[in-house]
Amino acid sequence: MAGKKDKTTKATETAPRWIPAAFRVKQETNARERVLCAALLGLICVLAIAIRLFSVAKWGRVIHEYDPQFNFRTSKFLATNSFDEFLNWFDDRAWYPLGRVVGGTLYPGLMMISASIYRILHYIGFPISILDVCVYFAPFFAAATSIATYALTYHVTKQMRAGLLAAFFIAISPAYISRSVGGSYDNEGVAIFLLVLVFYLWVRSVDSGSMVDAALTAIAYFAMVLSWGGYVFLINVIPIHALILVFSGRFTPQLYIAYCTFYILGTMLAMQVPFVGFNVIQKAECIGSHGVFGVLQVFAFGKYLQSQLQSSLSSQQIKALIQTAAAGLVGIIAFVALVLQLTGKLQWTGRSLTLLDPTYASKYIPIIASVSEHQPTSWSSFYMSFGPVLLVVPLGLYYLFATNTDLTPSTMFVIIYSTLSWYFAGIMNRLVLTLAPAACVLAAIAISGFLDRIFFYLERDQPQDIMEATGFINEEEDMKADKVKKIQEAVRIQGNSQPPILEGEDIFGDLISHTFTAIHLDENPLPERKTPGPIKAFIGIMTCFLIWQHLHSSSISSKAYSSTSLVHEQLNRTTWEFTIHDDFREAFSWLRHNTDPNARILSWWDYGYQISSLANRTVLVDNNTWNNTHIATVGRVFGSTEAEALPIVESLGVDYIFLLFGGASSFDGDDLDKFPWFLRIAQGVFPDTVDIHRFQVDGHVQVAPPSTDAMKQCLLYKMSYYRFEKMQPDFSKPLGYDTNRNAVIQTEPIELNHFEEVFTSNAWVVRIYKVKKQVFAIQPLETIMDDTAEVDTITMAHSLRALGSSYGRGTAYVAAKNITQGETILTMSLNSIMSAYTAQEGKLKAFYDANPTLPNAVVLALHVLEEKFKGIESNWYPFLNSLPQELHGTIFLSEEEMDLIHNSQLYRLTQAREDAISQFFEAMYGPLTSSSLFDPLDFTLEAFRWAMSIVWAHSILIPKGSDVEALLVPMVSTMKHSNDVENKFDVNFDTNIFTMIASKAYRIGDPVDINLGPSSMALFMLNYGFCPDASSLDHVPITIQVEAKDPLKAFKNSILAMINTTMEAPFILSYGSSGVLADTILQSMRVKVMTSQEIEMHEAIVKNERIGLRNEFAMCRALLHTCNTMLAAYEYSLDDLRRMLPTITGRRRDLVRTVVMEQEILHATKADLLEYWQSLLLDDQLAAE
Repeated sequence: MAGKKDKTTKATETAPRWIPAAFRVKQETNARERVLCAALLGLICVLAIAIRLFSVAKWGRVIHEYDPQFNFRTSKFLATNSFDEFLNWFDDRAWYPLGRVVGGTLYPGLMMISASIYRILHYIGFPISILDVCVYFAPFFAAATSIATYALTYHVTKQMRAGLLAAFFIAISPAYISRSVGGSYDNEGVAIFLLVLVFYLWVRSVDSGSMVDAALTAIAYFAMVLSWGGYVFLINVIPIHALILVFSGRFTPQLYIAYCTFYILGTMLAMQVPFVGFNVIQKAECIGSHGVFGVLQVFAFGKYLQSQLQSSLSSQQIKALIQTAAAGLVGIIAFVALVLQLTGKLQWTGRSLTLLDPTYASKYIPIIASVSEHQPTSWSSFYMSFGPVLLVVPLGLYYLFATNTDLTPSTMFVIIYSTLSWYFAGIMNRLVLTLAPAACVLAAIAISGFLDRIFFYLERDQPQDIMEATGFINEEEDMKADKVKKIQEAVRIQGNSQPPILEGEDIFGDLISHTFTAIHLDENPLPERKTPGPIKAFIGIMTCFLIWQHLHSSSISSKAYSSTSLVHEQLNRTTWEFTIHDDFREAFSWLRHNTDPNARILSWWDYGYQISSLANRTVLVDNNTWNNTHIATVGRVFGSTEAEALPIVESLGVDYIFLLFGGASSFDGDDLDKFPWFLRIAQGVFPDTVDIHRFQVDGHVQVAPPSTDAMKQCLLYKMSYYRFEKMQPDFSKPLGYDTNRNAVIQTEPIELNHFEEVFTSNAWVVRIYKVKKQVFAIQPLETIMDDTAEVDTITMAHSLRALGSSYGRGTAYVAAKNITQGETILTMSLNSIMSAYTAQEGKLKAFYDANPTLPNAVVLALHVLEEKFKGIESNWYPFLNSLPQELHGTIFLSEEEMDLIHNSQLYRLTQAREDAISQFFEAMYGPLTSSSLFDPLDFTLEAFRWAMSIVWAHSILIPKGSDVEALLVPMVSTMKHSNDVENKFDVNFDTNIFTMIASKAYRIGDPVDINLGPSSMALFMLNYGFCPDASSLDHVPITIQVEAKDPLKAFKNSILAMINTTMEAPFILSYGSSGVLADTILQSMRVKVMTSQEIEMHEAIVKNERIGLRNEFAMCRALLHTCNTMLAAYEYSLDDLRRMLPTITGRRRDLVRTVVMEQEILHATKADLLEYWQSLLLDDQLAAE
């Protein structure tokens, strides 16, 4: 006992602190171990593939989720077309009417690899479909990721055991499985492999200093840039690692060579990716890599100076010089970055700002915050994504620090990578994926280190308890000598002739032999060796831990991550069995077989990729989410009433509306669940028309009772619950019970006036509605013609391309090519233009001949209706369908809007126009309908009002001799208004040619507009429903009432005739003119208020001279009285209207602006009159006269 005690005491006094074997010395391996390691690694790869095929076994070879559908569609295109064609592919099925240039708006790496595999397999005679390549793509790359993770871990720890454990963990990591199951054909399927590969090559190049390794790192980084936007994470982690190595005193030539080679090649290669380009220079996310490159140059130069100036300067002086230079460089970089940031040259993406400030997206970019993947990660999600290994990750991080020597660059990199990925994973759920390799490496180091310590105890000779084992390294000689004796004795007892060769400490075989022994709780082969029971139990616990991890991963993979977005699995809470609803594919099949191939579908952006891929139909928005305004418009449609939504969907050319509803099948996450985000995104773009508070109860958007009136009237609510009051999804609940929101929502029938239900899936998950085409429903004009086309014998040529619809104008156009100033934009025959002349060729010619005094505007309006009623048989059918159905002129105002302009000049003009339309209609209705020229059901007052408004709003006025010809010109008449262009129309009535000439240069895609001409705000509102800013063209007419029995009326009229006016003629008060009281007004007013005593002075008035103080005062009083009377007649005062302006938008705002302009003119006139009155009181000469 004394000897044993001395031995223990000696060990305690001299033993160094225990460290994991992997960090003590580099372990040498033999061929047997390498073969066994390769075999185990192969089995891990098989496991990585197999565990990801649950979805294939369950659903077959299909593409799951949303983004993978687009990736599959683009891969099919690339597999059958060249790469150049892929880069230039314009997808007209997406983002109607904008479209999408696919090659320049995605990361093509996934498609390039898949298409290459597909072509290589076909080349070697292995026929496989591109679908199979895409379905099995991610599982096979998961196997490659396992190998890359093994390589990274082995390089850091120099231990096969840790590498194999890391490969095992990443192979079955639920976080990684979520993006790499069979059929989950997404960018992350290849990106995680590339991420681990880049990190492995990077630490290898830093340790070796090899330019070849660094170049390989740059090439792998280039592949990452091609494949995933997460390359930004790499280009920040690597510079941070290099920077920390420098500032922690670990700058080496190897680091300089590795980083400089990687930075230069990586940046140049990344710029070759079309979607990235100069973003690696301009984006703020990448600026750190440039700064670190500069810092390395300073340190390298400092090291050079140190070697050259050692004889003349002290080490402290050199150190101070280097620190000053480094601080200066950092300051310059910071200043440049600040300037670039302030000038907008350096830009941050919304997602990056969200990572730096988790509240940023919810405050400023709701489209990012609305995505579930962008929400912060909960602890339950962490456990689901990693399982039991989550518990040992901190131990692995501890073991990285638990060394007696300095941290190596490799271990520092793992620490930095894991720390950053932990932070980002906590901020955004999607980035848990980037944490998976780090967590697996740390867990492997933890378990390997723990097993190493357990094996240390097992290899001790007869430890009585754990506390007696104090150290292994300091007792090495005694242990080996004693072990030789024990082995020789064992050989004698067992009869072996040769003693076995002693094995080195911590050999690879320990992982198998000791674990097997611990599981069976057997004694070790040496009879006299006793292993403490608690240590065996720990090995058993670790074995169970690995089994637990595998069971957790298998369960998550087979259940949570093997489901598909193509079906809905509804749980029956009575039988606890799942019912499969294949509603999505049913809906996509219906769209594909029952709608026009060019039909346009409006849906929330989540379903855009699937509709484009599976239904092969055009969508307005999809999962690319590059145009926030377009998405907000869709949200606005769903949040609007039917009447408000109809003009929007018609202007966008929507044919069908696609929505998800979960009330009948407990489908969670339907469009009503997402509706708050619809409203937040729409309100962010249209704050004047969308107010989320109208839908909220107690601060939350409420669908179930008590919901607001705005909720019950919005389009999404009505379409979701249309006919639902008769549904009883759960027979234990009443009719109209929503099983998703667990409440009776709708008990009364819902009526839809402008939309027609055409499809509802079996479980009501998908509902599709068709936009009803009204009497004048307008189909957006794809193109009236190509570059040249004919309508019968009518020819036109143009350089335009249709681009959606504009407010109140119809189809808008952009330049289809570069157009120089003075170049012809459009030319066409006058026979293709609607005019009073072409009207004579129709069946109404006899009617026109019988009514030769009929105004040309009325003739043209009847011509429009005649051709409209012909439908597709009309030569002008495409043009008429490009005109807007809903016009915005003031004759279409609501009663509330008419109240805003009550008793204004605009009100009087509107009333006069409405009366004229009614009078003409009443006069023509009988002759036109009784003679069967028009069907009485078609020729209505509403139809005639629309046609007259089309003529007033869309006619192009062309001089013809001393008269003006009104023309309705296809394409030109629907162009938007712009003050920045000058109309240049050349009409040759001899050759019958109309030409539009460019007044300025246009580039491809520039809008081509026309100038609707200088006019007053009132006339703009009257004709178009919008108005420009007030100008000198705006005026208010006032009439001074004169007594009918004035005995001097005849005499005064004779005098006024001499100055070209009359007693009844109104005065025109112009806006903004310095002479509001114009001489003509003063002159005629002096005549009107003249008395019999002043008759003899009429010649002075004709000469525009004043005739006396009384006459001037009487004139001022009459004008002031008239202005006050007109101001009192307005419904709202000027102050009321000005307070109203900031609270309203659109046409209502323009109406108020017009009335404000009128009242400002009257108030300015009053001010001038009062000023003139004051001047009269001070005019001594006039008083004397």
